[in-house]
Amino acid sequence: MVYLAGIIAFAGIIVLNGIFAYQAKNVGLGLKEITEFYMKVSILILLANFFISYGISLAYKHIDNMTFVFALSKFLDVIAILLLSFVFASEIPTLKVIGGLILVVTGLIIIRI
Repeated sequence: MVYLAGIIAFAGIIVLNGIFAYQAKNVGLGLKEITEFYMKVSILILLANFFISYGISLAYKHIDNMTFVFALSKFLDVIAILLLSFVFASEIPTLKVIGGLILVVTGLIIIRI
């Protein structure tokens, strides 16, 4: 059940960060363009927020450690950002990014002990 919570939360994180990445790459800086874009994707933002909150709630119900659940959701957020930066901008993570990710994973392990 915890894996299902992670998948649900990760899907919401991917959608939300994907919207932001698409906006940064393809939407102009004018207020009109941004407003029109958000009017079109507002339902996706609502669904992504629902998925994230439901995934976190489901994970907390089974893990019963809010600190670990939020740290895990931030880890999923970092993974989603790395994935989307590769898809939208063709950026490959540097050694510093990989080192930071290792630190995050180490922190998750320490929290869980």
